[in-house]
Amino acid sequence: MRESRAIPPQTRIWLAQLDEDFRIGIHGTDFTITNGNKLRLGEGSATTIYMGHFVVQVVTEHIKPEYANPEFRGVNPKPRDWDKKLIEIWPTVSKKVLWPPPSHFTNGGPEGIAYLMDRWRLGTPVTPGSI
Repeated sequence: MRESRAIPPQTRIWLAQLDEDFRIGIHGTDFTITNGNKLRLGEGSATTIYMGHFVVQVVTEHIKPEYANPEFRGVNPKPRDWDKKLIEIWPTVSKKVLWPPPSHFTNGGPEGIAYLMDRWRLGTPVTPGSI
């Protein structure tokens, strides 16, 4: 992004709202993109930044050139009612963004911001010594 001054390809961006006034924070998660046979197709990263009531989440996926496919639309996150809490702003969905979203994240509990930070952790948990 620094060199091209453009949002990288295969990047998606969402906005959200917190119900409480948080301080400033950032949380990052790397993930591996695999097919049904556990073949490693690429990598991705998800970054969640919050400042006061404002939240932004950015996800970028890098598919290895040998597996590139123009039909690839990105990895799906864990199932949840994300559309009620998140507004997708990139790639551009609409010229108009309605703020705030219909619902918001809380400091904790079943609607907590931790669920947004955990949204892209899709694999099977690994215990120490199992790899």
